[in-house]
Amino acid sequence: MTEKTPVTKDPQIRRGIIASVIASVIILVFIQPVLRLAWSAILAFGTRIFQGYIDSIYANAALGHKSYIDFILLILILSLFSGFSVGMLRVMTIAFKRRAPHLERRPRLSKRHLLIMFWILIIIFHLSVLSLIIPPYSDLQLNTSFQQRLTVLAPKLTDLEEEELKAAWASMQTRSHYEDIKLQMEEIAREHGITLPKTLWK
Repeated sequence: MTEKTPVTKDPQIRRGIIASVIASVIILVFIQPVLRLAWSAILAFGTRIFQGYIDSIYANAALGHKSYIDFILLILILSLFSGFSVGMLRVMTIAFKRRAPHLERRPRLSKRHLLIMFWILIIIFHLSVLSLIIPPYSDLQLNTSFQQRLTVLAPKLTDLEEEELKAAWASMQTRSHYEDIKLQMEEIAREHGITLPKTLWK
């Protein structure tokens, strides 16, 4: 009788676990362009559907800078979960084949439906991750960009103009409010021949 290799010692299982670790690292490294791409997609295709979510991003930024440490920890934790979810899909598929050979005799659709269900769950999970990461990331980017631009304009602003810009930012509630503030700063820059740094967030 042939001795079965334990699932935890199977080379394919180990490769799946290693792949999940690599996926976590890749997600962590490329998180910034992924977030920018996701936000561009939301603005381009889902303005009406996600208008409340979009406006909440700017209303949250109006509260000012939050803790960088909390955001970094959130990114690390969610990157690990995201990477392992992808790698573990492979592990679960292999383990399922080994532990339930009787399913091989069933129509192919059974196995296919199971894999489709796994992929749907992973897609939902990653969309949820993006919805959690975008608010704190956009908060950091929006506030950093505003402060940088305000500092560049400061020598040409009166105290009243500077306070008005800060007040407008603090009372911002929607994306249209943000666009108005950005336009106002750009008009001041043109009047004084100042080149403003590019915004870090749309």
